[in-house]
Amino acid sequence: MNTPSTPKTIFEVPGLSCSIMKIPQIPMMSGEEFQQQLLQSKNKGEALDILCRRGSQFGWFSDMPEGLFDKLAAWRSIPSKSA
Repeated sequence: MNTPSTPKTIFEVPGLSCSIMKIPQIPMMSGEEFQQQLLQSKNKGEALDILCRRGSQFGWFSDMPEGLFDKLAAWRSIPSKSA
């Protein structure tokens, strides 16, 4: 119910059991934080992780050709979830 004491926001959606499901907010990385993380990276894999995380916030990978994401994931220092 959308009342002054229990207002609904755009991030709240009624679920199957009439409870409210909240979509978690994904924080945007600031430019300064991004640059600091790149400076602190110890190898190319860590730098690629940081670049991929930043790029995904801006939709860089939404139209990539098939196979490119798998190639990037193989180079990253964090193992991909599929492997």
